[in-house]
Amino acid sequence: MQEFASKKIKSLWLDKFNYIVVENANEKILETIKYVINSLWFIPSNIIIYEDRPKFFIEFQKIIENFLWTQVDIMQVEMDWNKWYKKIEKITWL
Repeated sequence: MQEFASKKIKSLWLDKFNYIVVENANEKILETIKYVINSLWFIPSNIIIYEDRPKFFIEFQKIIENFLWTQVDIMQVEMDWNKWYKKIEKITWL
């Protein structure tokens, strides 16, 4: 899955940004928090998440924001057969 995920990220031209590849989608939240704390060594005022299946980020957005004292923007990426994207749209709360 690592190779597949990396190719998908490169096809979206997102490989210039930091990214995390995990085995299971539910691991993304913890790995994101660990990355911010252990690798960045600072907490950005805003974290932008690009995700084609944002379920877990939507579910845990407020927890991440409260824990890290940051704003999290979730960008849903609609894929075109994993070759390219159809659209990228910010998920907003009503």
